[in-house]
Amino acid sequence: MLVLVIALCVLTLVGHRALAQQPEEGEISLRDKLNWMQFKSERRELIALGTAAFPEYHRILDDPMRTPVERARILYVVSSVETDRSAFHRHAVEALDDERSVVRSGGMALLQKIGSTKDAALIIARLSDTDKSNVYFAAKTLAIIGGPKQVVAMDAWLAGPVHANDKQLRDQVKKSRDELAARLAKVPKPL
Repeated sequence: MLVLVIALCVLTLVGHRALAQQPEEGEISLRDKLNWMQFKSERRELIALGTAAFPEYHRILDDPMRTPVERARILYVVSSVETDRSAFHRHAVEALDDERSVVRSGGMALLQKIGSTKDAALIIARLSDTDKSNVYFAAKTLAIIGGPKQVVAMDAWLAGPVHANDKQLRDQVKKSRDELAARLAKVPKPL
């Protein structure tokens, strides 16, 4: 009997929690907006929600049934919200190893905003990504968060065979490498 009472209490609590996350009648849920086909006005709406949507984003990112589109779009939206986003750092780093290109690029977009030199080694590996747009994202991310070791690594990549026949891509990586070197040259040297 006690087990039955406890089970009823748990089911009631779970039911109330599920109801609390449901949108009002006629409203589109946050998750539905993430999965909208065009995702232009929906993206702006989600960015405008700011930190109010962060708890739901965390629930979705921690949900094993999340879709790659949801995961990538959350990372992109969070990267556009001007506030402390450090609670999403783990999700951005984990996204770098996802098999789907769009998720990897979402992780890099967020790391451009919240990453540090500590994350740069993980980004270097993305210079060899099979998706050229992610190579570009990696180079841009390194220009923003990289340190002296990343300049050396980018030089080694530029001297190597990866994407050797893609002059446009290699020029973009070189440009990002030069931006990183210029940024580092402006940093005062410790005495």
